[in-house]
Amino acid sequence: MLVALFVAGAAMLLPLYGAETLAGRPMPLSAPALLAVVYVAACASVLAYLAYNRAVALVGANTAGLAMHLVPVFGTLLAILLLGEVPRVFHALGIGLIAAGIWLAQRRPG
Repeated sequence: MLVALFVAGAAMLLPLYGAETLAGRPMPLSAPALLAVVYVAACASVLAYLAYNRAVALVGANTAGLAMHLVPVFGTLLAILLLGEVPRVFHALGIGLIAAGIWLAQRRPG
C-alpha cells in the first residue's frame, strides 16, 4: 500500500516537474539537490512512516495521533536552527498552545 501511495504521488508530480523543466527552470542535477531528494524520500517519507507505526505500537493510536500536532513545532524549530529564522513571541505562544492542547488531551479525568 505504501509503495502504491509513493508511486501515485510521484506520478502526480511528474507533469508538474515536466512543466517546470519546459518553462526553463529544471531542477539542477547537483550533489546537494540529489541528496535533498534522497533525504526527503528516505527520511521524511519512509523513516517517518516507520517511526509513527512504532509509536502506535508502543503508546497506542490515540496518543501517537497527537504527534500530528507537533509538526508545526518541529517545523518552527528546524527553521530557527537550519534556516536562520528569528525566534519571535508568536512562535513561543504557538508552541505553548500546542503543548497545552496535548497536555489537556492526555490528562486523566478526575
